[in-house]
Amino acid sequence: MTRDLPWDNLYTTCERLAEKYDPGRVRPAERLRGLWIVAGIEAPQLALFEPIMRRRPFSRNWKELGPIQEAESRAAAVLQEGT
Repeated sequence: MTRDLPWDNLYTTCERLAEKYDPGRVRPAERLRGLWIVAGIEAPQLALFEPIMRRRPFSRNWKELGPIQEAESRAAAVLQEGT
């Protein structure tokens, strides 16, 4: 099964962060927030969830919340402090 472009970007970013910091600490995740499903970078040990995109339930179209590079740099800063 192939991933669509937004998910591929999220997985690639999480893999890059995991290689740099710790493979078991960073993963892509989805959360339900109000009427939105929000996907982002998660590090549960540090209570980190950096949202990247969102969609309505039963919809396939993701809406990016901002540049993925900004979310990656914010997540990296938290991961550096937690190391």
